Amino acid sequence: MDTSYVISKMNEYMFRLNQQIGNWLNKKLPKITDDWWQELVFNNLNTKQREVVLMKDIHEIRGLDLAATLRVLDRNWFVISSTFFMNNKDRSKIRNMQEIRNTWAHITPNDISKTRVIDDANTIIDLMQAFGASMKDTRDMEGFIVEVKEDKYIHVMSIAEKEKEFEDKANPEKQKATDGGIVIGSIVTLVSDPSVIGAVTSTSGNKYSVLVNGKVQTYYKEQLKLHEALEEHTYLSLRKVRSALTAYQIHNPGSTNLYSLNSARIDFVPYQFRPALKMIKADSPRILVADDVGVGKTIEAGLILKELEARSSLSSVLVICPRPLVAERKWQLEMKRFDEDFTQLDGKSLAECISETDRDGEWPERYSTNPKNRAIVGAEKQGVRPERTREMIRIQSSWKKEYLEFSLCAHDYEQHGPFACPYKTDPKLLTRPE
Repeated sequence: MDTSYVISKMNEYMFRLNQQIGNWLNKKLPKITDDWWQELVFNNLNTKQREVVLMKDIHEIRGLDLAATLRVLDRNWFVISSTFFMNNKDRSKIRNMQEIRNTWAHITPNDISKTRVIDDANTIIDLMQAFGASMKDTRDMEGFIVEVKEDKYIHVMSIAEKEKEFEDKANPEKQKATDGGIVIGSIVTLVSDPSVIGAVTSTSGNKYSVLVNGKVQTYYKEQLKLHEALEEHTYLSLRKVRSALTAYQIHNPGSTNLYSLNSARIDFVPYQFRPALKMIKADSPRILVADDVGVGKTIEAGLILKELEARSSLSSVLVICPRPLVAERKWQLEMKRFDEDFTQLDGKSLAECISETDRDGEWPERYSTNPKNRAIVGAEKQGVRPERTREMIRIQSSWKKEYLEFSLCAHDYEQHGPFACPYKTDPKLLTRPE
């Protein structure tokens, strides 16, 4: 393995990543808007990328290079995550991947290090799997990482070694080693007493000045030897290991584990977790819960809320339900089991809140359960369709030309069945708040 091989493999993996993300975008973007190519792709490219698209008459994602594909994904992140469930951690990886792509596009053999190759390859693997690739698809990439780590023939210089090389060039005196390998800065011990440890500060022929216990003493070469540091191991308690594993799972949420299992003061009823499981596995984060009366649909909605809150930021939540349920404080009391404080609003108060939010950029403090915005509003009459209530909260901004959006909206209607779903509309009219 040499540097040309490493560069070729990294370019191959970036090409495959471009294909993987392109295929994912080809499936998702048409579901957001009919004119997706113009609105979500072409309009988000830079001037040079647009010129290439027009010159080559490109009309598909697969015609874009990795830089353009990553730009489209980054620029449309909030539009896409408003329609499909996305892990917010992946956006930082996408931006990191943009830097990686730029680095490898202009890299030289002297810039290659084991650390860079391994870190960049791991980023590619993470993004491949985030956008639908299986472990089988990335197995050869993981094998390449092992190959780089264990390479014994062609040495790929590490960053630390590069720094040392630069330091040696800047300090020629330090670069001169004696027969015993002792140079300025070396940690040495006495041959007669290994417990005496010091650092060499200067040399003069066969004599060395060594800093020992705060004092500089002079020794001959025969009296000194290099200090051999014992290999150190870090021992962790079982509690710390479990904490580290838990932190890893929180940082990299999967679709097979639920984080809402112990998030509420409720009895463990397995079937009540099914809606939350379906929600996190669905391509489009919406779900209709139409169980019989008394089986716990409100609790199921609360579990969905806590599950999504553990995976991404839910800056605002709106519950729309019939007025009698507001008067009885049913939702407000049930949500306290999940440590969620909701403010009950009527239609006039909700319109006032949204108007002020549209004007000031933040939810009114008097209606806010800091640091979260949680609200319950009663419908005009029992059984009114959700679409009619949605119209009440679609207030157009006078200068942004956008619509306000709630991170999660739960509708409870007896006529149509209670259901909880993120409130999403045409991305041309609404964007998710940052």
